[in-house]
Amino acid sequence: MLRFIKKYFTALIFWGIILFIYFKLYLETKFIQDDAFTTLRYVKNFIQGNGLVFNLNERVEGYTNFLWLLILSGIYSLSNIFNFNIELENLTLYLSSLFGFVQLIISYFIAQKLFSHFNSYNFIKKLLPLLIPFMILFTTPFIYWSFSGMETSLFATLTILSIYYFNEFDKGKNYLVFLLISTLNSFLRPEGLVFFILLLVIEIVYNLYNNKEIKIISRLKNSLPAKLKKVLIYFVIIQFFYIGFRLIYFGYPLPNTYYAKTEYSFNFILRGLDYFIKYFSTDLFYGVLFLPTIIRFLVKKYDRIEFIIFLFSLKYIVLTIIIGGDVLPIGRFYIPITSLVYIIFIYSLISLLNYYNVKINVKYFLFITIIILLFSLNNYNKNYDEMIEKRSYEIGLVTKMKSYAKWINKNNSKNVTVALSTIGAFSFYTDAKIIDIVGLTDSYIAHNPKEEKGINEELPVIWKERHYNTSYVMSRKPDYIIFPAGAKPSAFAECAIFINDDFLKNYYLQLFYSDGFNQLLPIFTLRKIKRKDETNCNPKFLAHYINANNLFLSLTKTKNRKLLNQILNEADLAAKYCPKRISEINAIKGMSFYHSGNYNIAKKYFENSIIQDSMNSISLFYLINTYTKLNEIKNAEKMFEQLKKISPNAIKEIYEN
Repeated sequence: MLRFIKKYFTALIFWGIILFIYFKLYLETKFIQDDAFTTLRYVKNFIQGNGLVFNLNERVEGYTNFLWLLILSGIYSLSNIFNFNIELENLTLYLSSLFGFVQLIISYFIAQKLFSHFNSYNFIKKLLPLLIPFMILFTTPFIYWSFSGMETSLFATLTILSIYYFNEFDKGKNYLVFLLISTLNSFLRPEGLVFFILLLVIEIVYNLYNNKEIKIISRLKNSLPAKLKKVLIYFVIIQFFYIGFRLIYFGYPLPNTYYAKTEYSFNFILRGLDYFIKYFSTDLFYGVLFLPTIIRFLVKKYDRIEFIIFLFSLKYIVLTIIIGGDVLPIGRFYIPITSLVYIIFIYSLISLLNYYNVKINVKYFLFITIIILLFSLNNYNKNYDEMIEKRSYEIGLVTKMKSYAKWINKNNSKNVTVALSTIGAFSFYTDAKIIDIVGLTDSYIAHNPKEEKGINEELPVIWKERHYNTSYVMSRKPDYIIFPAGAKPSAFAECAIFINDDFLKNYYLQLFYSDGFNQLLPIFTLRKIKRKDETNCNPKFLAHYINANNLFLSLTKTKNRKLLNQILNEADLAAKYCPKRISEINAIKGMSFYHSGNYNIAKKYFENSIIQDSMNSISLFYLINTYTKLNEIKNAEKMFEQLKKISPNAIKEIYEN
């Protein structure tokens, strides 16, 4: 034992430091992404014997991480057998974090093997690979997604391993290891199948480029080694059975999310370019990290691993641009190649120096180390605030959706139907039937999208998914409809619902007080008696209505009364395009004056709002507070009784005010 400690003393010290930093980052950053709960709902139904379903008796492949689902299901079932009583939320967080650390370890050992032939002092060759986990550790995408409760860290680890064993193809039985890892990766994420194809293409290109045969036919015949052809046959057979299972069980060869999200258009490419530019300017350091590899290509002294990683990274980047990047933040899609880029950067840099007969001594090593430390820490500090902001938003969203689920469970039977876009946490914490209005877990919407005129890129919405079908959602007559942003839409699908005539006739906005979220939450509720008047809203109404709401939120946060005129202007424009929504528009005006301290003007707007729609819960709630401020107690009591009929669970907040 003492001999082992002496031999690996430096490495043990380093890994002790890495583990300490990693655990510290875990404590500071851990959270569960809302999307992770979608898989957890599948896991919950699967282990309860209901099958791979999101809603009972609805076979829809609304997950994109089959292997992760199986791992969670297996470990959770074993934990129950041995009475460990681990909660599913904690299990997915622990596994995500564990595989994040495994990614660091795997990256280190691969770098150690690749760097072993360098012309440098032995102790420097041992220290160089230690730079890789440090570089990875201080990239915010790695931190964010390792502690998110999702499968991203495992996917990155398997991708790194698959490329390493692909490079080691000609050694022993490594082709079987490559086959196993590639298969697992394809089960974990759909991109795993794409990665396997990319590597085959790279192998063909590499052999064609380096083969000295004059005849093109001979070069093509030798472009795929016999072992790789065997792996390809095995892989195709496995995928045949896997796709066959999908067809039999779900009815389609690809996950439902592919049909719901995929769109090949110029707008998607622009989004993909924006997504790449962010990655290019941060984790790629404006492409500088590829520079040593490019120089190695120019002097024609590159190695096979450099060719593979460089071409793989370029092809993957182009692919992410074409599909429009990722809807989720903090560079999730580029995590699988980030570790590879860092490894190849140091590998090509040292190889380049060795090519020019520069032996890496202590001076060069310290210089390289300082540059890498400065790059890593600067990159971390530069992107830290954005990471924390996105994390805070996600924690707030999950807390809010749990509050909705708690209220639904308390006030309704299990047969209740709820339509919403952010299905994750809400769906996990309730057994209600869910209508996913963006179609990720709804096969009808995914395969029968129906866009509405005027619902376009000009709208100030956060979500960019364009697949929805409002008439289908309305035909299902959900008991409740939830918008994550509250009373205003924040996605194209929500906008289409918000101006739909059936929605306006059949739903009103109910309020309830959330203990967990510590505020009132709005939920659109099916009316017992529907409105009979026609609305016919012009879609141009939406932009002005959303802008008015956003400006109002800014007013409440900043207390800047100069925003009041802008709010009134946007509200008036909204009224111009949809006069029938004047009750909601007057509510926005009234709230703006209320939070500006002008209660008399606010009262007039709220009173008019109630006249136009007696079920406007927001105006009723604010009118109670306004009457109380103006000492009109009898009027406040009258509004109190009226609100109690349509929003009985808002009462606690009323008493507190």
